[in-house]
Amino acid sequence: MTPRSTLSSMMHTCSLDVVDAYPDGLSEGSAALLLGVTEQAINAETKAALVKLRRRLQALGSDDE
Repeated sequence: MTPRSTLSSMMHTCSLDVVDAYPDGLSEGSAALLLGVTEQAINAETKAALVKLRRRLQALGSDDE
């Protein structure tokens, strides 16, 4: 099986797929299981996304933190 065929057979290939399928949210463990990664990887991605969001909000002058 090639990486391309493996990827095309996966229901969720990135965190955006998971968000789209589960708009009410999931635990880190459930998201990790769906994506085939560890909870630590999901946690690291979440933290990095929050840092990026906060920086962008600050750049826009938003007080929503």
